[in-house]
Amino acid sequence: PIEAVRKGVEIIGSKVGDRINVKGVGTTGSGRYLIGDFVGADMVINEITAQATAAADIDNSVDTIFEIGGQDSKFISLEDGVIVDFEMNKVCAAGTGSFLEEQAERFDIKIEDFGDIALKAESPLNLGERCTVFMETNVYSHYQKGASIEDILGGLAYSITMNYINRVVGRKKIGKKIFFQGAVAFNRSVIAAFENYLGKEIIVPENHEVTGAIGAAIKVLENSHKKTKFRGFENISKVSYSHSSFECKGCPNRCEIKKISIKGQPSLFYGGRCEKYEKGDSKSSDIPDYFAERENFLLNSYEPKDNKGAKKVGIPYAMLTHEFYPFWNAFFTELGFDFVLSDKTNKKIINDGLQCSVAETCFPMKTTLGHVQNLLEKGVDYLFLPTTRDMPTKEKNIKGDRTGSYPCPFIQGTWSIVKSAINTGEVKILTPILNFSFKEYIKEKQLTKLGKELGRDRRSIKKAIRQAHLAQNKFYSSVKKRGKEVLSSLKDDEIAIVITSRSYNSCDRAISMDVPKKLRELGFKVIPIDYLPVDSIDLSKEWPNLYWEFGDRIMSAAEIIKKDRRLYPVYITNFGCGPDSFILQYFEREMDRPFLRLEVDEHSAGAGVITRCEAFIDSLMNVRNKKDFPPTQTKTKGKDAVFKKSQGRVIYIPYMGDGAVVLRSAFRSEGINAEMLYSDDETLELGRKYTLGKECYPFIITTGDIIKTLKHNDPKKVAFFMPQTYGPCRFGQ
Repeated sequence: PIEAVRKGVEIIGSKVGDRINVKGVGTTGSGRYLIGDFVGADMVINEITAQATAAADIDNSVDTIFEIGGQDSKFISLEDGVIVDFEMNKVCAAGTGSFLEEQAERFDIKIEDFGDIALKAESPLNLGERCTVFMETNVYSHYQKGASIEDILGGLAYSITMNYINRVVGRKKIGKKIFFQGAVAFNRSVIAAFENYLGKEIIVPENHEVTGAIGAAIKVLENSHKKTKFRGFENISKVSYSHSSFECKGCPNRCEIKKISIKGQPSLFYGGRCEKYEKGDSKSSDIPDYFAERENFLLNSYEPKDNKGAKKVGIPYAMLTHEFYPFWNAFFTELGFDFVLSDKTNKKIINDGLQCSVAETCFPMKTTLGHVQNLLEKGVDYLFLPTTRDMPTKEKNIKGDRTGSYPCPFIQGTWSIVKSAINTGEVKILTPILNFSFKEYIKEKQLTKLGKELGRDRRSIKKAIRQAHLAQNKFYSSVKKRGKEVLSSLKDDEIAIVITSRSYNSCDRAISMDVPKKLRELGFKVIPIDYLPVDSIDLSKEWPNLYWEFGDRIMSAAEIIKKDRRLYPVYITNFGCGPDSFILQYFEREMDRPFLRLEVDEHSAGAGVITRCEAFIDSLMNVRNKKDFPPTQTKTKGKDAVFKKSQGRVIYIPYMGDGAVVLRSAFRSEGINAEMLYSDDETLELGRKYTLGKECYPFIITTGDIIKTLKHNDPKKVAFFMPQTYGPCRFGQ
């Protein structure tokens, strides 16, 4: 980006440089910090704030901004000219300008002509809003079948619209006055598609392709400086610089840092997963690192004996190890083993995990494979990959047919995923089934059995179990005690951020993109979820079947946050997380204030994470200053439906296997009319329209079947039969 900026400044300088006096300079965009240092910027502004500032300056009554650029897209909600909520696209590029440009090139059409051709479509194709790869296949298939270019391009215009509305906007409120900003707004067919799809007017402001730059300029003007840091047109255009790179050894990531050396000026840096070199204005020096504290509790709740030379039992520093390390460290050490923890997640471990993956799983699971490879390189004798069926939970969560509070199926089946992906050779894998929800059973049966398999006597096993529970309880009590101290120390007008996430997402610095540190560097206290008293919250009435333990903790945290105006949540999740495809929606419905949702995986870039964090801070500061914050929530709970045979309703049963046919026959034998739900193309279309697309395919199909049935029948004559499950599959939610 440096050469492009240098040439741009040179062109501007040659045309107007001798006629203007530069009072201030601002930079925005993903390379804003690097370019800010290069040109001598007085302010560095994130893209969300820049776009919103420009829109509010054009028309202070605008309340919604759709911004679609070449690589990303943004949704911004405004009130009285300030940001109150926002969202950005995740990994998918199907809703951005680059996707439209690629499709135009495929048909040898200039991108400038795309809109005019698409507007001639007589029957735009329904291409849905799937990912780029599937979309391209779909487009090519229609083209081979004889579809016209006009109908294909018209379908693509609708596709980018539906992708944006369903995947970026989601359930966020779209206001009355909508601005469409970014270069894609040049495409008249996309504007028309938005207007038809929403039934609302879409306003394209003047200079919409550079509203980000305009907003940055306005921000600089509002914060005028006595003397600008701008290096000058001539100095920038004539600057001589060279590129080099080096490996940063400050952490296990070993990032390759790009260095820009400029004669007579400090060097510039970029390319790291953190901002160690790029940003020098951290505000976090006096703010405690609560995540480092938690890690210290985790790793030091048990003082291990020196068992060097003994057989090595290795455990990946991933997934539930971020909670149960004290337990297993004490258990295996007391049994006389050398307990080995894999290295902290780093670039090599991530790459090894990605190379080993034979199926598409979440990012933490892929990383776990890299940790296993790391343990094999350490020469362990045993790999400990337990089947943790359920976790420690509140007593009220175990009742009736529900027999546990579960982690996700990937965690339960870690050992089988590892076996299918990695050749472990002669290393023995320990895969005991564990029920932490049942303290006596795990103690008397499962752990005793594991100890005997390892050749230990009953007395040694009993002692190891006792020490394991003591170590784990010490960890839990240390975290709770420190959390209580932190919450009580917050001032009445202070803002603190709670990371509402699973520990293996938030406490692994590499997997979380070090988001807690980034937020701390913006000047805020950042608190782990288990610092909150989540065990004190009873969700059994509101959420009687929330059988995922981490889901229970996250929703309990939501209740605590809503009662404390000082706390604001940041929700870290992963692309493809099954439980979060539901829990995140529950959390969003419950939350009464802005929260930041970050979807992190192996493709995530640090610049995008920083943009979201900075924009989030801007939005919550704006909302915090509102007089009516937090808003009063009123919940209306509908009555449970009651089925009466006399109503003459037809019971529709989703086809979940041949057993559904048996159920239909059973109802009919009792004189109740019952039918099967059969799926077709309309099912899929409706299912995708009324779900977020992150849910499992059976859920999407079942939702589509139900809506289709209601669409074609009198709702008063329809009933649906849905079996109840208790997990860990997400369909029970």
